[in-house]
Amino acid sequence: NGGLPMTFDTEAYPLPASASLGVGYALLNTQLHNFKLSTQLNVPFYDEWSVGVGAEYVFANFLYGRLGYTVNSADRSFSTGFGAHLALGFTEYSVDYTFRPLPDYGFLHSIGVSVSF
Repeated sequence: NGGLPMTFDTEAYPLPASASLGVGYALLNTQLHNFKLSTQLNVPFYDEWSVGVGAEYVFANFLYGRLGYTVNSADRSFSTGFGAHLALGFTEYSVDYTFRPLPDYGFLHSIGVSVSF
């Protein structure tokens, strides 16, 4: 976000802006098994920095399992999820589930279903 600050009444607030750097590496990459590790550094210009690390395992390009952890972030710490992805002709179907605890709110469960063609 660039440009002039957002103004509310007589007070001006800078627009949210951040820099991010991420790297990932596939430790295992065969026809049936794929295992990736990744990390991302987030540096907001007007807030605290945070670092996220994650791992993903994929079996037969069909079943997915994920784990993640974010350091130095107030609303995120641990997350996990799994999903399935199926390609039939020109159409792809996927289902994803994610779980993570949120301070003051309990547990967040997210379910996503998508069809693309």
